[in-house]
Amino acid sequence: MTDAVSTDVEVVASAVSVQRSVLVEVNALGFVCSVQILSPVVRMWDTATINDRFCAVARVAHARWCALRAGDSDGGALAAVAAQERALNF
Repeated sequence: MTDAVSTDVEVVASAVSVQRSVLVEVNALGFVCSVQILSPVVRMWDTATINDRFCAVARVAHARWCALRAGDSDGGALAAVAAQERALNF
């Protein structure tokens, strides 16, 4: 029998790579709370590539959290984050 611990965490920001291979979610404190592999292509990446790409998606998710937390009134920061997300071409 496996002891499963249920941890309900509120996700407040996320980022996903352009080719929908990696999704990262950030909680209300700004910490990564979930990393999801959405594509089998990730299995072909080496460890350095996995590290670089997961960290890149996490940086964008955290930047989105920062922009939302700052109360971006004109949407400029959120637009910049969206541009960063579009650059995650994997």
